[in-house]
Amino acid sequence: MSKGMSKSMSKGMSKSMSRNMSRNMSGNMSKNMSGMIVVFIGIVVLQSLLVACGTSTPTAQPPDAVEAAKKALGTSLDVPVGEIEVVSYEQEEWPDACLGLAGSGEMCAQVITPGWRIVLQAEGETHVFRTDETGEMVRQEE
Repeated sequence: MSKGMSKSMSKGMSKSMSRNMSRNMSGNMSKNMSGMIVVFIGIVVLQSLLVACGTSTPTAQPPDAVEAAKKALGTSLDVPVGEIEVVSYEQEEWPDACLGLAGSGEMCAQVITPGWRIVLQAEGETHVFRTDETGEMVRQEE
């Protein structure tokens, strides 16, 4: 084979390969773009569902801390727990282990304490309680 033929075959093959590669790349790119769009739409839908589920309305099952606060109020007022109404409850972060309600001379660990602020109603009066996450520590606001 002569050098001239070899060069022209090489150029022809090079152009042909270049066209095939270009077609394949463009086909792959459109497939990749389609896949990326589907993934993006999926993420948007998932995020919307998570936001809708993450609203701050109380759950069907109140946390144990609510029951602990109701028991504390029932004991303090000598009222049956069944007669105490839960007005609201929300998660809070208290400034210390005493839930920000340390008594005179009381020593409290200075740690952020996750918990609940619970508003209850009994005998026509509103009572506000603070608890830790589990309801083991319960204190009434004055």
